[in-house]
Amino acid sequence: MVNTVGMSKKINAYTIYDIAKWQVDLEEDSKSLKGGIQLPTLQRGFVWQPHQMEALWDSIFRGYPIGSLLMSKDINNTKYLLDGQQRCTTIALGFQNTLNSISSNVLNIKKENIPSIWIDLKPLVNNQNGLRFAVRVLTRSHPWGYRLNDHTKRLSMADQRNALEYFRKKSSETSLGFSQLDIALRSPWDAHYPVPLALILKTDKNNLKSTLECSLTNIETKYGICDYNKIDEDWLYAIYKGVNNAKSLLLPEIVVDKSSMEEEDVNADNETGEDAVLFLRLNSSGTRISGQELIYSLIKASLPEAKELVEEIGLNFLSPTTVVNLFVRFIKMKRRDFQSFERTIGLQDFRKLLAEDGFKEDLKEFINSKEAKDLMDGAVAIINSHPLHLPPIFNKEVLSKNTDLLLILLVYKFNNKELNTNEEKSIRSAFIHCTLFSGSKEKRKIAPKFFNVLFKSNWQSWSEIWPQLSIQNHNELPPLLAPKQFNGFLQLIGEKFLKDRNQHLFWFDWLKEVFRENNEFLNLLPINYNISEDVDKQLVEEQKIEQATHYWRNLCHYVFWNRQFLTVAQRNYFNSQFGEFMAFEGIEDTNKPWDWDHIYPNSWVYRKTKISVLVKWLLNSNGNFRALSFNENRSQSNNQSPEMRFKDNVQAQNDSFVCKNDFQYWVNLTNSDNRLKEGDPKVISFVNAVLTRIGNIYNDSYNVIFELEKVEHE
Repeated sequence: MVNTVGMSKKINAYTIYDIAKWQVDLEEDSKSLKGGIQLPTLQRGFVWQPHQMEALWDSIFRGYPIGSLLMSKDINNTKYLLDGQQRCTTIALGFQNTLNSISSNVLNIKKENIPSIWIDLKPLVNNQNGLRFAVRVLTRSHPWGYRLNDHTKRLSMADQRNALEYFRKKSSETSLGFSQLDIALRSPWDAHYPVPLALILKTDKNNLKSTLECSLTNIETKYGICDYNKIDEDWLYAIYKGVNNAKSLLLPEIVVDKSSMEEEDVNADNETGEDAVLFLRLNSSGTRISGQELIYSLIKASLPEAKELVEEIGLNFLSPTTVVNLFVRFIKMKRRDFQSFERTIGLQDFRKLLAEDGFKEDLKEFINSKEAKDLMDGAVAIINSHPLHLPPIFNKEVLSKNTDLLLILLVYKFNNKELNTNEEKSIRSAFIHCTLFSGSKEKRKIAPKFFNVLFKSNWQSWSEIWPQLSIQNHNELPPLLAPKQFNGFLQLIGEKFLKDRNQHLFWFDWLKEVFRENNEFLNLLPINYNISEDVDKQLVEEQKIEQATHYWRNLCHYVFWNRQFLTVAQRNYFNSQFGEFMAFEGIEDTNKPWDWDHIYPNSWVYRKTKISVLVKWLLNSNGNFRALSFNENRSQSNNQSPEMRFKDNVQAQNDSFVCKNDFQYWVNLTNSDNRLKEGDPKVISFVNAVLTRIGNIYNDSYNVIFELEKVEHE
């Protein structure tokens, strides 16, 4: 730490080595900073993405200023870091020796989730992000790093597969999963001469190559085995010029007097925490913090003893910020005898709640009670108990995307200590129904209506109320049509679709015409027609046709485009292939280890001329998509015909949810059908394959929602 003088006041400034000492024992004098630097309770965890970390170190090596550090100081002269945590943690991680295994948590990051930072000792060429130095950040979910020319993009499927094979060979464990790699085994894949950043920071230029010869042996990348003797001397000089820039870089300290953080309003009491006030003001810079995160920060500041319990509740399914917001809403509703539904609490509303008599005490008591954990654990257990063993990643979506419905479930369980099997089945049905057949806007509309009906029923009969609610509010949440009727009408539409080749499958006027020609379907739809009392009787049927068309389009919109249907339909494949991914506890940079793969290849349509409009309209629908693992050895899959994918390959059929009735159409599409033009008879095979599979997907989702026995598709 150095002192600089400005006008009449000394300002402390810190080097990156000082900053690293706050958080990691790097040298014997690591405690030389008197009083120490601490994180206030309200600070969140480390959330920066790898590309943000790489950009920071690139700025450091280039000698760019990276901002100041804002702190408060207590009467014991202990300083608390209010702004700069993400930068300081990134700096400290750069001093971690990534060649060694980590035996304990570092910087409040679990040891298995600690990122490692490397640098490639070759100049960057044509970097898409304006970087000069090839700093490479590796994580548990990306132990091979990201792309060298664009560090915001993950590696190609082929590169990920090759990297995993190398890591497995290096570890001598052929079945090792990518997330199981110890930090000491990780190294960048898209790199030329990768070196742990800590070695560069701690080793002088003259001894570097000898150090690398001793420390790095048989390191391999996509470009082959690394020969560190080939490092360009001029670039090595540039690297060490960057190290000197790093050594001379200073981050000035701004210390805020406690008295300057007092506010003369209802939120200025000492219990709320003065640091919290300033911390919230700082939300305008750095990595943006959501309203829920800010509320969680205030909770940690005012109820620090509840932090550990909150982070335990809902683990692996809901973030602590979501759990806290649910509990705040629950207590606010409980204090009003659950007479009205409470929408998501905003920051200002929450701060006003803290000023209400007894609110903070009620919230504290509830969070610390066994009841809060029991309610949340019970709700999660209900969703996880589906007899058809839905993938955990889908169950996470069911809970995280339906927080309003989850709040209602907490209230329902609070008022019904014991739920029978039928009620639990109906609860799962409601959550899955909402997940598959509604968007966020519709969810916000349906939840208060459901809450009000449950309240009027004295919190009884979820199983009876939910189906009726959907029928009465079919614009927000379409009730489910029986599979026989759905497939019958879909087949009829498909036949007309093939005849009227210039019409779109979801054009409103065209669909109305289909209903006019087949009005017997109107009475089969599970909706309550809202017919105006003063309408002419001759127009009644036209109103019913219009409402039926709205319903059908809404229902099909989700079946055709919501990818969650494929997660459900391919549940056996997900459970067998992606268990490792689904075990993650919310790692920020984790990308799904599968791609949505076109069965009829996208490359056969993209940028091609005179392609049938029917093929273009259906190409990206769920009927032509399947989940495909990145690690499967199918590097040529984008050029394979449906016939090549599925003929004589029962495993591929089962994994891809291809059934007997759509299989007959897929195998009719061969490599010679790689450009389906208008008038090509094979267009009929493609349309039938997609629509038949859509029908199968709907049938399967219907069985899942109502927990019926699986029906074999003929």
